[in-house]
Order: sequence, then structure tokens, then C-alpha cells
Amino acid sequence: IKQAMKLLEVKLKEALYTNQLEISEYGNIYFQTACELANEGILNGCLKIDNKEDINKFNSEHLKKIISNIAECDMKARQLLKQDFPDEDENEPPLNDIIIYPDGSFSIGYDTGESAAGQLYLYVNYSGNFERNEELIYEAY
Repeated sequence: IKQAMKLLEVKLKEALYTNQLEISEYGNIYFQTACELANEGILNGCLKIDNKEDINKFNSEHLKKIISNIAECDMKARQLLKQDFPDEDENEPPLNDIIIYPDGSFSIGYDTGESAAGQLYLYVNYSGNFERNEELIYEAY
């Protein structure tokens, strides 16, 4: 995970410094690492901004802190997943997304696969101080 996060950091810095940013219709800038996570897939990264001025709020030092704490955050998120889904394997589902917000908070997401509502993702939110929110976020696409 740390290797993919470091690659994400490099891609993000490159885009910020070269001002080659594309903002989607939803106000997101997406970066996808080319690093596979133990054959589980690709870690997608997103810096969530509403406009290019929000880029100035982004703190790359905080990204480094997220990188160094991502394994612990993943473990704590999986504990929360285990509470809601006690029969599931603790190593499933695979970590799939990290979304970073200008205020330093972030979400990590897991692809749980196909559901009746579509592809289901579960997200666990963290504050800028690495405090885990106790509520899972469900998103279907």
C-alpha cells in the first residue's frame, strides 16, 4: 500500500507543479497509480476539490503523513468493516480508493463487488487528525 501511495504522491506533485490539472464535472482530480496491491487491483487516488483555488489549500506534508499512516488507517477501517460484516474475511474487500480533501481529511474505500444496486463501495472517513468516523459510507454505481 505504501508503495502505491508514494507513487500517488509523485503523480500528484507532478500535476500540481506543472499545472496540468483536469477537473471532472464532479469537481474531482483523479490520479490512478500503476502499482498493483498484492494482486488485489489498483489503488485509485483522488484529490477532491471544487475549484482550482482549492489546490492552494492542499498540504503535501499532510499527504506524507497519510502515506506513513495508511496501513494503520486501513487496519482500523477493516475493524469497522468487521463489526458490520462479521462473517466476511478480514482481508476482504480490497482497498481500492483514497480520497483526500483540502482540509486534510480523507476517506479510504473498498470495492465490495456487485450488489443488487450496482457496484458497491464502502468508505471510511478520517479527520485531518487521523480520527476514524464510526459510520460506514455506502456508494453504489
